[in-house]
Amino acid sequence: MALRDNAWLHQSTLPEKCHLKTIAESFFNHVHPLRNLGFIHKPSFIKAIDQNKTVIEYGEAVVYLVCALGARYMPVPNPRGNLSMSDVPGIQWGRRARQLVRCLTCNPSTRNLMAMVLYSEYGLRIGDNAFVYMLVGSCTRMSRLLRLDTEDSQRELNPLSPQGLTKRESIRRLIWSCYVLDSFVGAGVDGNLSWVADVPPLPLACSEKDFLHQEKSSPVYAEVDKWVQTLSPTSLGGNICRVIYFRTQDASQVAACDESSTFLRLLSRLAVWYDQLPDFLAFNDINLYIHKEQHTLGPYFFLHLAYHACVFDLTRVTLPGYSFPLSTAFFHVPEDFTLKYRHEAWYHACCVSKLLETGLECGTETLDDHFTSTAAFESTKIQVIYLTTMANGSSRLYNEGIANINTNLRVLTVTHPYPDMPNLSALVPFLHRFGFSDIATYWQPFQNTVLLAPSQSVEDNSEVVGPMETAFLNQIATFRLARREITDEERRTGTCTPWSFSSAPPSPRPERSRLAQTLGPPSQPFDESGLHMLALAGQSQSEAVTSQLLPIMMPEPASTADATQGLSLDQEQYFRMAEEISDYMTWDIALASQFDFPMEDFFSTPGHMQ
Repeated sequence: MALRDNAWLHQSTLPEKCHLKTIAESFFNHVHPLRNLGFIHKPSFIKAIDQNKTVIEYGEAVVYLVCALGARYMPVPNPRGNLSMSDVPGIQWGRRARQLVRCLTCNPSTRNLMAMVLYSEYGLRIGDNAFVYMLVGSCTRMSRLLRLDTEDSQRELNPLSPQGLTKRESIRRLIWSCYVLDSFVGAGVDGNLSWVADVPPLPLACSEKDFLHQEKSSPVYAEVDKWVQTLSPTSLGGNICRVIYFRTQDASQVAACDESSTFLRLLSRLAVWYDQLPDFLAFNDINLYIHKEQHTLGPYFFLHLAYHACVFDLTRVTLPGYSFPLSTAFFHVPEDFTLKYRHEAWYHACCVSKLLETGLECGTETLDDHFTSTAAFESTKIQVIYLTTMANGSSRLYNEGIANINTNLRVLTVTHPYPDMPNLSALVPFLHRFGFSDIATYWQPFQNTVLLAPSQSVEDNSEVVGPMETAFLNQIATFRLARREITDEERRTGTCTPWSFSSAPPSPRPERSRLAQTLGPPSQPFDESGLHMLALAGQSQSEAVTSQLLPIMMPEPASTADATQGLSLDQEQYFRMAEEISDYMTWDIALASQFDFPMEDFFSTPGHMQ
């Protein structure tokens, strides 16, 4: 009976009025509050439903996307199991919306831009990464073509009508949505970002109350060029834009331990900004109830998750295996400096787990933003590497880490019960390989896509995937997944894009290439005892770096038993582990694509799209 009652969620045409209202409520409760996606004025939209004018006033694509996004939050019985993409509620509306949006990109208008932004949000949730990657870039170009990113100061001299205020605020939110999406898709790679050092020159989103009531509010800007202590107070959405700006900033200039380094200045600005959040945004019990009442738990949790993720994004490069460009800045810094920020990365990764644990207790509304999965994914990796290399046999740290990792994995199963997100499936082989098989075995039945371990990938050096810096993107970065879709289509059709060449560029980590040549072919995966040997040995970074720099034939000291109590790894074993950890943290540029997505269930491959 329940399945028949929900059959309308799988229809291909727009639902009748009563169902459209139901699904619109789901959209406005779960999607509209997120980040700056709230550019549709709810009372106006509901009024249009009542008057049968939604398609006329908002366009067919926007209405289909409201349905597709809202459907993902509709209560359905037993969503987990052997489901195909076709079993996902709203998937038919999503397919129709995709067809419409593909045609809209050549017709610049505000409502078409709304549809493009909404589909980008939807596409990120279902894994349509190649299309979203291109679409987000088109959103920026269209907004600039329409001059939506500028406002005429002369208009302020004449009071706006309530409808005029609503239209202006809607456009502001729309542009900030483009900015946030751009930062997500760009993943910190300057070449992938439309906004790098600047932000939209528009006021931040006003309060939801002012938008809902069509009231004028004093404009507040991002003020990214001002010192944090002097920032003007702003809304939840405005603070989200500010923390997103912090996430996009380059921290690679100047020696990491230099007081003037962007690394330390960014960490300082983040800490001051977070400490000065207004009372209604502080994380405490009463605010949980307040935001639950206002249906803003999703963005409220996003704000705090994003802060902790910003900090561990910066500090995780001090951990072994994180071979990002910034990592090299820590090769020649004092050991206590490196240790401090390794502990900092661990602390903020744990904070993410604690936030997620609270979120699970409060209800799934706290986990509405798909960034929740990214935060859980990265938090898990950091805690695994910290426990493996820094725990020094501490049962307290180990027990805390195990509890946190289980929380993170539980979040991944709750937030994405459908077969269209790779996060959990990417972590299961990672946990198996690095000594947490008990956890991996427990959660393995819940994975909903397939990920091959790096050592299992087919060797293929024929692909150039983009700028050198993109080699350091993690396995689930949008750019990586987008490239996977293109590569699979090229292999299927036997074609090659003009920018693919016969050989890959030199490895961004040449020292690893030399190391691999020295060690010969890969060995079998490490067993768990070897990983715990490394954890118990507790090597410092200076020791690890020194060992990597020493020639392989360097004679061993007379005795190292006292230092490691007989648990030290031999040099070759340590090198292999460091390289494998790095492969799991970031992809080597030459690795073949590793995900097996069910996207063919959603739409035909690019060569057959109508």
